[in-house]
Amino acid sequence: MYGRFSLVLLAIAVSCQGIGPCFTQENRGQLIMVGGGLGVSNRHVFLDLIEAAGGREKACFVLLPAANLSIESAQHFRKELEEFGIRADQVEVLDIRQANAALSTKDPSNVEKIDRATAVYMTGGDQVRLVQVLTNSDGSDTPLLAAMRRLYNRGGVIAGTSAGASAQGTQMLAASGLPRMLVDEGLDALDYGLTTDSLARGILVTKGLGFLEEGIIDQHFLQYRGRLGRLSRVTLEQKSKFGIGIDRDSAVRVDTNGKFIVTGGRAIVVHPSHASIHGGPQGIAMNNLTISLLSTGDIFNPADASIKIHSSKHEIVQEDRAFNGGFLITDIGSGYAVATALIGGLAENSQESQTGIVLQYHDNTSHGYRYEFRKDSTTKSYHADSLDGSLYSMLNVRLEIAPIANGLHPSSTQSPIDLGDLSTVTQNAIKAVAFRGILPTNSRLEFRPGQIVTRREFAVACVRSVHLNTPPKNRKTIVDIAGGQEPELEQAIEAGFVMVDTDNQLCPDIPMSDRDMKAGFERLAKLGAVTPSKTFQVALDELEASDKSSVTRSKLAVLLTQLLFPQWLLP
Repeated sequence: MYGRFSLVLLAIAVSCQGIGPCFTQENRGQLIMVGGGLGVSNRHVFLDLIEAAGGREKACFVLLPAANLSIESAQHFRKELEEFGIRADQVEVLDIRQANAALSTKDPSNVEKIDRATAVYMTGGDQVRLVQVLTNSDGSDTPLLAAMRRLYNRGGVIAGTSAGASAQGTQMLAASGLPRMLVDEGLDALDYGLTTDSLARGILVTKGLGFLEEGIIDQHFLQYRGRLGRLSRVTLEQKSKFGIGIDRDSAVRVDTNGKFIVTGGRAIVVHPSHASIHGGPQGIAMNNLTISLLSTGDIFNPADASIKIHSSKHEIVQEDRAFNGGFLITDIGSGYAVATALIGGLAENSQESQTGIVLQYHDNTSHGYRYEFRKDSTTKSYHADSLDGSLYSMLNVRLEIAPIANGLHPSSTQSPIDLGDLSTVTQNAIKAVAFRGILPTNSRLEFRPGQIVTRREFAVACVRSVHLNTPPKNRKTIVDIAGGQEPELEQAIEAGFVMVDTDNQLCPDIPMSDRDMKAGFERLAKLGAVTPSKTFQVALDELEASDKSSVTRSKLAVLLTQLLFPQWLLP
């Protein structure tokens, strides 16, 4: 029921001659964005790409591996094109990578190859790297990118997969923060917000290549963790007209009239026009977002936000729905969980709403977000059978995202209970770090604000404020970190937040000295790519360079919030 499938297509004619541009000046170009992981079994995407590039006889491809560190992905795609009748002499693989970009993007022979091409296809990798390669240090076009714009303006095709899809927009998003596997990018974006620094926590929003003037593109959308959360926040907060999330092994083509056509697989459109966003120390909430699930053949027109469902699909009426009632989806960030919510939870279900949650656990507490998908009077579901499964489309599903803590409780009900008569600024700081598990409460919701901070608490708080790689296995064993939190303490030592003594001991449960805390904070600011505010720097300078231990948990909460979430310190 949930499988993606392709429509059966007729093969295109054989043979190809001619190597020059086959488009005229009055033509407008097309964009093709692949969600990543494209396989030759998805003939629909390959045949659509070849047809858009001029057909099998006239298509002339340039493959651009600039998002990657090698040209292997481009060479592999060249072989895949050959399986669909494109000869090797119709495809140029340009060796343009970050290592040689200064010369290769200005090389007249590379520019000339794009000027002769009918399509440029950008392979996957890192979209930040891709944009850096194709632009000068001041953000202007390199000669190679200028040639790509000429190609597009004369009616050619700009195409790309994964990073090569995301980079096509004027605004581009990407995962940020130091690397760590299995990070839920949606939860991180909701917790930390938008950033313009690739090392900072949250979701990176920066300048793309600008072929798509409106809208934001995301890829690997239903496959990777949390993509709906991150695209929703960016689309709403950047006041973009729409966001498009393209699934793996799927594609969207933007035709010469600016319409988005799903040419294989699935995509989700995020409509933010009637939505609102509000938040505080204990998380962000988004209300009244609208999302639509599209599949092969469906067309989205951004000019009027209309969607045309392919004629092969019929509307699913209430009496034809397979299910009546559902269950809580306990990890809405996992692969294809959003598709399950929309298809099994709503399209094929008589129930009116479907709930999913994402939670992150830290010591005795947890925090996360509740996703509520709801039908309204405008919601419609469609379905078409095919040889290998079913195609589903769904229009106008309402989405609400709200913060939760310690299970399904609204985060506002899970504030620390022992804040007493602390100032509003201090209370907000404590709520911000406690909610995100950076400096959590105990199981009784006690924060213990007057308690002196231990080396363990400081180390763990720093680690939870950035994304870190796992330390190498060959480092010396720390003899006194048994008893829990060993991986985080090892990361803290490796990152330089805390130091061990000459006997290779951390002494995790003794108070953290002011001198060591100042050094640790300076390291945290550097690794987190955070520019400390003047207020934070003054507070840090007040920590004397001595072995005195005077920082309480409440003071540490304020320092962390000044560095990470200064917006939540306001009364």
